[in-house]
Amino acid sequence: MDILKEIGSAIAKGKTVDGILDYIHDSTKEKFGSCELKTFSVFVDKGKPTFFYTRENKELLRNLFVPWKSVAGECMKNNQIVIMDKEDPRHYGEPAKKTGVEFNYIAAIPVSWKGKVFSCMEFLTYNNPKKEEIELFKNFSYTIAPIIACSELENMISRGMHDFKNKAWMIMLNLDREVENDPEKIIEKVRGYTNQILDLSQEGLQLGCTKLNLTKNNLNYMIDDIENKTRELAKLYNKPVRIEKKQEYLPEILCDKETMKEEVLFNLVKNTWEAFEEKNQTERIFRFKTYREKETAVMEVGDNAGGIPKDIQDNLFSAYTSGKGFGRGVGLRVCYQIVRANNGMIEFNSEEGKGTNFYIKLPIN
Repeated sequence: MDILKEIGSAIAKGKTVDGILDYIHDSTKEKFGSCELKTFSVFVDKGKPTFFYTRENKELLRNLFVPWKSVAGECMKNNQIVIMDKEDPRHYGEPAKKTGVEFNYIAAIPVSWKGKVFSCMEFLTYNNPKKEEIELFKNFSYTIAPIIACSELENMISRGMHDFKNKAWMIMLNLDREVENDPEKIIEKVRGYTNQILDLSQEGLQLGCTKLNLTKNNLNYMIDDIENKTRELAKLYNKPVRIEKKQEYLPEILCDKETMKEEVLFNLVKNTWEAFEEKNQTERIFRFKTYREKETAVMEVGDNAGGIPKDIQDNLFSAYTSGKGFGRGVGLRVCYQIVRANNGMIEFNSEEGKGTNFYIKLPIN
C-alpha cells in the first residue's frame, strides 16, 4: 500500500482538500492496473447528494444536485459498495456523464466518520474493478473520510456562527417593531428564533451538513420581505433610508427560501448598513431589482455605501476577507456557499467612492 503512504505524506504537508484529492486522482491513475481509472468524484449528503470534487470539469460539477435514485444515493442510503454498469436501468448517470470522460463502470464506496455515513466516493472506470481494486477504493475512503469531514465541519461552523449573528439581528428588529403593540406575538417570535439557534447548536454537536428545504418560491415576495426588514433596520437606528425597487414578473424558482432571505439577502443589507454606520453616512440608498436573463432569475441588491476596496475584490467571497473595519469576514463566504448550494451564482460589481451591486442568479428550470 505504498500509494496510501504517499497520500498520507501529501496530507501531512498540509495541502488543500482539493489539492489532496487531485493528488490522489493523479497518483491512482498512474498506478492502477486493469480497471483503468478514468476519474473519481466525492459526494456529500446535503439533503441530496452533492458533488464535492471531481478532477475534470470541477467548477461545472461543484454543488450539482444528484437524485437519490442514483449510484451515489443508493451507496449512501444503504451504506454499501455499489458497482453498476453504465447501462444499468437503475442508474440515471447524468452527473457522471457531465465529467466529460468515457467510462463503462461506476463503483461507489461509502465514506463514514464516527459511525455516520455522510459521503461517498464514486470511481469511473473502463473495466469492471477487481476485488483487490475495490479493497484499495475502500482504503481511500478510510483515508479521505477525516479530510472531508473536517472540511464540511469547518464550513458548517462558519455558517452556523454567522447564522447566530443574523438571528440576533432579527430578534432586535422584531423587538423594536412589535413589543409595544403585541407583547405576546413578540414573545412567540423570539421563542421561534431561539429554537432555531438551539437547532444550530445541536447541529454543531454532530457531524452534519447544510440541509436545504428546496421549494418553489416567488423571488419578488422575498424582495418585498427584505425591503420591509430594511425599513425596520432604519427605524431601529432612527436613520433615514431611500429604497429604490424595480421588479419584473418571474416564474417560481426552486430554492431554500429561509436561507436565501436571512443568510443571503438580509446579510447583504446588514453588511451595507454596518458600512453606513461605520462612516456615519447621511444619504443611505438601497436598490432592489428582480429580472430575467435568458434562463436565469436575478435578484439585484445595490447600495451607495462607497464601494469595496479594489485590493480585496478578487478574494471577496473567500473566508476572512472583509471590506469593513471590523468583523471576521465570513459573511460573504457564507452567502457564496448558500447560493451555490441552491444551484445559483452570486456576482458583484463595485466602484470605490460610489457603491456596490450584488447579483444573485438562480436557474429558472
